[in-house]
Amino acid sequence: MSTTLIVVGVIVLVAAVVVLVLDARHRSARSRARREWAGRHSARHAVADPVLTGQWRHGPFSRGGAGTALELVSGEPDGNTLYLFDLEQGGAVVSTVLALRRPTTSDTTVELRLGSEAATTDGDGAAASEAGMDLLGAVGSRYAFTNDLESARRAVDQRLVLTVEVTGEDVSVLWVEGSWALAALDVTAGPQRWDEVTAILARFAELMRLLPPVRHP
Repeated sequence: MSTTLIVVGVIVLVAAVVVLVLDARHRSARSRARREWAGRHSARHAVADPVLTGQWRHGPFSRGGAGTALELVSGEPDGNTLYLFDLEQGGAVVSTVLALRRPTTSDTTVELRLGSEAATTDGDGAAASEAGMDLLGAVGSRYAFTNDLESARRAVDQRLVLTVEVTGEDVSVLWVEGSWALAALDVTAGPQRWDEVTAILARFAELMRLLPPVRHP
């Protein structure tokens, strides 16, 4: 019995070492790809930023909190700040996030979620929403949620539907919050896909200019 336990223990230890080695290689390859992408876009790379994500409350942040930005790329394409990072929550990377600063700020938040990301459903089969967000309706293949139904309706037109339909199912949610347009995509996405979603995000941000801006006294 003792010999069997020793053998099992060795197998478990070897398996754990293999997992750690593979994880380290994956993180190293991920970091290298992110640094190379930053270089091609004249942007900056940082291993981690525990503060950046504290400014957002919606999308994946509504479920797991602010978390930490890992493998962060920051730059200013076309003069607007762009962030690309892996979002770590509870010790696990849950998504890759792209955030593009918009030229205007609005108090109206709009989320465009895939059906699978629309939380649960209520008794009538309608998609449930997070606190403070109401279901606006279907926009193409996604559900739109907002904190201001009247204002959000102004930004929903055929151009937005077309943008939604080319976004791809690896993007779980597109949303606009404050002065930012953001997208959460699958962590397996690579450099080409980061470029594609950056372009989609720019179109989305442009369409969201129809939201009422914050008016300062």
